[in-house]
Amino acid sequence: MTPPEDASLEPPPGSPAGTREPAAGASPGRTEQREASPPEATVSEAASAQAREADRVSSFAASGGTDEPQATPRRGGAGGHDPRALEVVDWRRTGLAVGGVFVLCAVAVAAVVLSRRKPPRVAPTPSRVGVRVVELRERAVRPEIVAYARARPSRYAIVSARVGGEAVRVHPRLEGGATLPAGTAVIELDDADYRVEAQRLTALADAAKAEVDRLRAQIASIHSRVDVARRLRDLEGEQLQRIREQHGEGVRTDRELDTARISALRAEDALLALEATRDQLGPQLAAARARLAEARARQRRAELDLERTRIRLPFGGQISHVQIEQHQLVKAGQELFVVSDDRRMELPAPLSLGDALLLGGGAGTPPQGSPEEAEEISVEAEADGVTYRWSGRLVRFEPVDGDTQTVRAVVEVENHAGRMPLLNEVFCRVRLRPAAPLRGLLLPEEALQERGMVYVVRDGRLAIATPRIGRRAAGWVLVEEGLESGEQVVVSPLERVVEGTPLAVVEVVEPEETP
Repeated sequence: MTPPEDASLEPPPGSPAGTREPAAGASPGRTEQREASPPEATVSEAASAQAREADRVSSFAASGGTDEPQATPRRGGAGGHDPRALEVVDWRRTGLAVGGVFVLCAVAVAAVVLSRRKPPRVAPTPSRVGVRVVELRERAVRPEIVAYARARPSRYAIVSARVGGEAVRVHPRLEGGATLPAGTAVIELDDADYRVEAQRLTALADAAKAEVDRLRAQIASIHSRVDVARRLRDLEGEQLQRIREQHGEGVRTDRELDTARISALRAEDALLALEATRDQLGPQLAAARARLAEARARQRRAELDLERTRIRLPFGGQISHVQIEQHQLVKAGQELFVVSDDRRMELPAPLSLGDALLLGGGAGTPPQGSPEEAEEISVEAEADGVTYRWSGRLVRFEPVDGDTQTVRAVVEVENHAGRMPLLNEVFCRVRLRPAAPLRGLLLPEEALQERGMVYVVRDGRLAIATPRIGRRAAGWVLVEEGLESGEQVVVSPLERVVEGTPLAVVEVVEPEETP
């Protein structure tokens, strides 16, 4: 299909060369004037017009073609181009093209608006939530209880000075970290004053003892004299009796009788004097003995002070916190150093009441004193990526801490020669396994939700239950009521779920049990 030719652009005969007749179909009176141009310019304009027309024809063919008229250059009578060929603008076709552009824009805008509209909401189909469950049933477990504690020596002593004085000698190995045997003399104080005092008190004690001895001898002598005086009195009494009888018979005179009476009275008086002296010497001897005891006590105190100028280790162990230097003036009561018995170390491991009861043999009250024997106790410490292990034994329970409601289980570790010792202040992990198992309907503690609730799978849906929980120990809880044996309890973490949510069991977890 070819575009129709435009109306002839050739002017009628006799019309001026500079005027152009209106094209066929053009409105009357609408003409265009073009002044005459030189022949070279006219030829150039004609060539340009032909090129534009060729482009228009190509565009027309590409668009499918229309029956609208196209402006074409008019040919000359001899078959050449008319130098005055002019292009005629078809305003009808231009208007249709502009209208088509507007229609396309409107369609595009409508498509964008429709694409941005939200699709209607469709009610979602409920999907099942995959969960891991554990089956509630009777179990007998002996769980591993893990606690953390810092090692400390089983016994230690803060050594202080009992007397004051200048430190004239300090053991060369009295320094932090050194280990010394029991009885080692580590510090010697100046003892000159203590020696003088001890000698003075020794002399006083000797004088008191001499006084006691004197009184004791005097009392012994008085006892003998009393015996003699008593016998003399008896004899004088007998003599008086005979003279009295003879005086009655007229054999003795009155003078002889009076003389006998005087002798008897004198013997009686001598006896009474000696007995009185004897009675006085008793309290004197007691006082002398007291003075002797006091003197001896002072003497012993002086001797002890003299001995205390030489400070010895009460037991063998490791030295720490040394606060003494040679020639330092020491006061009585001043702390000098600390000695720790590193042959035995202990770890006070804090446990919950449930774990402590399990280790205490299952008693209904918190354990006190010596516990039951635990099956196995392991103590671990890590350093530079290496794990060191020791075996220990549970020796006692400390009282319940009222603030934390925990019980400290004291584990003792013996350091043997030839292996890595457990050192003071090392932070350790303590693993304890009780001898008596925990029995009953047991659940892993991870199954408990907030406020003591549990999630149960019933008929493929979520059910919420609040059972009554009994003892707790080492990650297990004892269910006393509220759940039945065989029920599946959710152990997976769930968020934003409500009762009745569809569930799908993906795994039945079997917790590790230790018979």
